[in-house]
Amino acid sequence: MAAVQEPEVQFAQRLASNEKPTRTKAMKKLRKYINVRSDKEELFQNVLTQVAEQFSRAFKINELKTEVTNRLAMLEKRVEPGVLSEATVHQQQLQEEDGDESKEF
Repeated sequence: MAAVQEPEVQFAQRLASNEKPTRTKAMKKLRKYINVRSDKEELFQNVLTQVAEQFSRAFKINELKTEVTNRLAMLEKRVEPGVLSEATVHQQQLQEEDGDESKEF
């Protein structure tokens, strides 16, 4: 019973063969393997680049949201207390009117 050799060993034996057609065929397979592998690596690299760009955009959007929130908070602090309370009173009056209208139906 013949021992089954690993594919790598078989391939190395074909590359080292004394027969030129066997070596040539093995070299073609090796070139093809290297080309396919490098294409896959290039594709993987492109995907990683796109993922990095999307993360960068997401973080920029998050930073912008935080900045807008902080600026709104600063603006709220700057608003005069009287104007704010008048607006609050007016809003409460509108809510009460809406509540009164819904009771009529």
